[in-house]
Amino acid sequence: MPTLVMLLAVGGHLLFGTKNNILLKTSDGGKNWSILFSSNESPPSESVFFTGADTGYIVSSSSVLKTTNGGIDWINQTPSLNGYYNAVFFRDRNSGYIIGGEYSDSCTSIMLKTTNGGYYREIE
Repeated sequence: MPTLVMLLAVGGHLLFGTKNNILLKTSDGGKNWSILFSSNESPPSESVFFTGADTGYIVSSSSVLKTTNGGIDWINQTPSLNGYYNAVFFRDRNSGYIIGGEYSDSCTSIMLKTTNGGYYREIE
């Protein structure tokens, strides 16, 4: 069993953990784990956030992924930005934020917002 570095309670009974770009799921209190997502991307995933048992997001330094079926399938929702992503947070199923930075002469911090669970725009 890999070492878990993040645990999230989802839907009152599901837990998700990440380590070395592996997203794990348990529905029996941690006795058994199944892999929902695995990636060779480097550096690893920075942040995971689920709005419920089915809908969740993963951000890494170079991508934003979304699932709507509990982690079985992942859709690439990476905004067209010359930058990186550090954290994701959603207030509800559609309203969320991504924090990251834009590669430029001074490496500017940015915050992106969505109100429809997918199209992100920069907050000035």
